[in-house]
Amino acid sequence: MKRTKELYWRDIVVIVCIGGFFFGCIASSVRTAKTLHAGQASIGASYLRAEDAERSGQTPVQLLSIDGRIGITKGLDGGIMHTWDLTQDNENKFATIWGDVKWQLTNLDNSIGKPILSLGLMKGYVYDESAKFHITTLPIMLSVRVSDYVTPTLTYRHELISEDFIPQSLEDPRSSWLMGVEIALTKPDETNWMPKVGFAIGTFNSLMGGSSGDRGLVFNVGLTVDSPWSLK
Repeated sequence: MKRTKELYWRDIVVIVCIGGFFFGCIASSVRTAKTLHAGQASIGASYLRAEDAERSGQTPVQLLSIDGRIGITKGLDGGIMHTWDLTQDNENKFATIWGDVKWQLTNLDNSIGKPILSLGLMKGYVYDESAKFHITTLPIMLSVRVSDYVTPTLTYRHELISEDFIPQSLEDPRSSWLMGVEIALTKPDETNWMPKVGFAIGTFNSLMGGSSGDRGLVFNVGLTVDSPWSLK
């Protein structure tokens, strides 16, 4: 049976509505450099744990996230996220609203074995009354599809933390490196829904930026579901 146009757009509306519902309650997503197809939508949930590698016994930072994305045009997509702070005794103090866009520069056909390079811009706002600040993130992502199911990814994030929406200083950035892999649970098909799981490990220089203090380790695991992108 062919998928009708009405059913296709209803699927997208359902995804966006689900993402909007969680936007106010709970984003460290595990995604690759590949952008979504124009009009395609995706939702995801992930768990991140960050530990100080130099101070044993310190409480690890734990984050739970929900994100939603939609393809804007070929090679460009955007998304919203909300991060829920699960860290012990933090009382969700570092809950953060995020918005971002991602631009895919190479291999727009997503061919197997060819590198996919993407650049992004991400803005976050920590909105707790006692901890209001802005986060500006410039991620660089490199992925290679090694099969229809497996896509390893290397990500570098350069982040500036400031009290202003536009950072007034470029000093003391927070930077992190992550290596991960995304695994499709079904073979990619333009007319079907596609669930995927992702895993990533990495390092960061400091939770609040700078070159000293709390260099640490990050572990991230997530689940995403992509909508169909064809009306066939």
